[in-house]
Amino acid sequence: MTPETNMMFNDEAFSKMKKTAVLINVGRGVRADLLEKVKGVNAIFWFTKEKMDREMLDAAGGNLKVIATMSSGYDHIDVEEVKRRGILIGNVPQVLHNAVAELAIGLFIAAARLVDHDALIRALKEEKIWAAGLDVMTPEPLPPDHPLTSLKNCFLLPHLGSATFRTREEMATLTARNILCGLDGEPLPSPLVI
Repeated sequence: MTPETNMMFNDEAFSKMKKTAVLINVGRGVRADLLEKVKGVNAIFWFTKEKMDREMLDAAGGNLKVIATMSSGYDHIDVEEVKRRGILIGNVPQVLHNAVAELAIGLFIAAARLVDHDALIRALKEEKIWAAGLDVMTPEPLPPDHPLTSLKNCFLLPHLGSATFRTREEMATLTARNILCGLDGEPLPSPLVI
């Protein structure tokens, strides 16, 4: 594993998987590398923005039993295709919900596509909203000249809101448990719920 990977994940998550799996780290590989490295795997611990689509599933082949994503979202996964193939999907939304609860200050905006940026900018400028913190935004990251970047009461952390060591450790451990349970034919502790 790379030093970057070791910083993000705790040993507990990987030590559980190492007992029954060969771990292949692709780091921040390009899609072609991912397509090559997923060939013949039984499970995928997905921690990338790359799409888990038909092409990726075809590359993995028929042995794939479980995909566990270390995220609360799943818009990077072709859920219909994965389900059609009978592959289990796990994600970790409850870890992030618990992490956010103790950090709440004012306004949290979780789904960028639901946010009217113009209305938010007006509300912040007119102090109808004390502050806003955005973890997910469209586009991401915002261009440097976007009006939200100049507001003193707006905090922009593009996809970093969950990047504490404790939260990433919990996410990695739960993702590993999803994989192990899926491979053992047991219910996933955190299955994708739509």
